[in-house]
Amino acid sequence: MKTWKAIALRACFFGIGFAVTIAILASALYWYLQSPKPWDTTAITAQYYRIRTEGEQNTLVFEFILQNNTKRDYSISEYSETSLFAVRAEKGQLYDNLSPFLEYDKVIFLPAGHQIDFDVHLDYSYPESLTENASRNEKKEFYGKVEQYFNEKAGGLQGFVLFDKTSHYEIRMEGGWRKADSEEIKLK
Repeated sequence: MKTWKAIALRACFFGIGFAVTIAILASALYWYLQSPKPWDTTAITAQYYRIRTEGEQNTLVFEFILQNNTKRDYSISEYSETSLFAVRAEKGQLYDNLSPFLEYDKVIFLPAGHQIDFDVHLDYSYPESLTENASRNEKKEFYGKVEQYFNEKAGGLQGFVLFDKTSHYEIRMEGGWRKADSEEIKLK
């Protein structure tokens, strides 16, 4: 009889210990899944290309080259949860007051290890137009003037940041129009 009681008592303690262990593991998993995850700033990187104008109003278009540094294809659809912010130069603060004036490519597909062009449109007019049959040098000069103009008018803008809430990616688009001793100012 004592053997039967000892086995039952051990089984009871084993069951309780197993249940407590499962509860602790479940709590730890829940805590891990609920804890905030850091934004991945290296998966998709951006390089500034130039500022150009478009349309009859000569509104500004910031051209960037996105690089997919992952082993998976990356896409944004019109239903993706993304947010674009401007970044202030003085402290690297996110600035969303420009949101009504900003548009960006809402549908992109970027295969693993590849690059694509990515445009940010700002509803802000440049006073001049590029001549229709401009030479390569004239275009280069024109884009330089656009950069200089924008830097003078909006020198407080350091760049843009696109947050993809689905993939948890932070895509930093640094403003190459901001030059300091011929080096670009980096986002914080």
